[in-house]
Amino acid sequence: NAPARMIRTSIMREHMFKKGIWYEDLELMPTLAAYTNKIGFANRPFYHYVQHEGSIMNQSGFNPKFYDIFSVLENIKAVYEEEGLWKQYYSELEYLFIIHLQRSGILRFSGVSGAEDCLNRACKVMETTFPNWSNNKYLKLSGWKFRLICLLKK
Repeated sequence: NAPARMIRTSIMREHMFKKGIWYEDLELMPTLAAYTNKIGFANRPFYHYVQHEGSIMNQSGFNPKFYDIFSVLENIKAVYEEEGLWKQYYSELEYLFIIHLQRSGILRFSGVSGAEDCLNRACKVMETTFPNWSNNKYLKLSGWKFRLICLLKK
């Protein structure tokens, strides 16, 4: 079990999950981290994910909601730029993009009819936002299978 995140109620109320988009949990955590200077963890869960048939984890074909990943990651980038944290956390944010566009994007979009544009867009975002992403220090620490998947489209 991963440690649970403890979030001050006032911060959580200000930055609740966005309704109607996929990847809302991906956007929430880095955004919350940008607005706090202290993070605590607990060794027990306080909530559980429930996956239903329509969830992103259960998609076998193309869904236009796949495109939500791009606005979510752009929103995270905007928060870190606005807060003056982009340069400080560049490598960590680069790795976040690698995980969600390179690894997960390749696994989610490859071989799915209609998702070719998403895959190409993911690669374009990486090329323009992080031109040297393949040299990311966290990627270099990742296992060989993870690195291989990330580098397939490159």
